[in-house]
Amino acid sequence: MSALTYTKTQILKLTNSENFIRVFPIIQQSSMLRFKVITRVTSTQTRSKSTVSLKFFTKAHCMLCTNANEILQQAISSPDVENVKLNFTKVDIMDPNNKEWFDKYCYDVPVLHIESPNDNVVKKHMHYFDKSQLIKDFLTLDTKEERL
Repeated sequence: MSALTYTKTQILKLTNSENFIRVFPIIQQSSMLRFKVITRVTSTQTRSKSTVSLKFFTKAHCMLCTNANEILQQAISSPDVENVKLNFTKVDIMDPNNKEWFDKYCYDVPVLHIESPNDNVVKKHMHYFDKSQLIKDFLTLDTKEERL
């Protein structure tokens, strides 16, 4: 490890850097400080995350759907999930092209399917959505993908 000389501004930049671990003060000389800096070695490779798919089944003139949509949008825009790749699709079950989904969920909307391409299980939320549970499920699926 070598001793380097940094200004206070440079030290602040170092301490805010992702490679920073610890700065050891050695000598103070006027406005310059001398420090030993130990840095963390980081990989330059980035892991390609898969996208967590959200499919929201809804219909017009449905108060439960309106409320669930608001909660879902809050969960999606939460800072907790800003690093999770989400693909959101809204499915109107009243559309004649979505007859399959109408037959399945005509009395159950709103419904949310949460799935990842690496997971065979589809998590479902129905009727009343809970923001904290949605966020937890987004993060759980994202974490599962990291371990694969």
